[in-house]
Amino acid sequence: MKKLVTEQKAAMEHYKENTLAEKTVFEIKEFKRLLREFGLNFKVLSKDCPKHVDARENAKEIARLLVEDEEMTEFILEKKQLPVKDLVGRVTLSRKMIKRNRKYIIAIWLIYVGRFQILKSYIC
Repeated sequence: MKKLVTEQKAAMEHYKENTLAEKTVFEIKEFKRLLREFGLNFKVLSKDCPKHVDARENAKEIARLLVEDEEMTEFILEKKQLPVKDLVGRVTLSRKMIKRNRKYIIAIWLIYVGRFQILKSYIC
């Protein structure tokens, strides 16, 4: 009986791992598709990802702000670009910093609005 319970637990763990792997692959494929709509890809993101932790955190904060603002979200969806002028007036960061990290900000914003729970857990 004890062996049966152990085998059932192992089978459940295996199932959970496979399910998580499938969901992760699905999220990555969907994220890749969305990135293409914005003229981005993983290679570009890896090259343009901010090197400093504080810059990455600032970009994440901007992405969160964008998600919370329906008007800015609509602008991004329609124009496929950041509303830099509007952002400059709402954050303490410089226009240069926002423009330099715009690709990364858009990618993070896509993760937030796309409801990519697994990807979000890696960046938050």
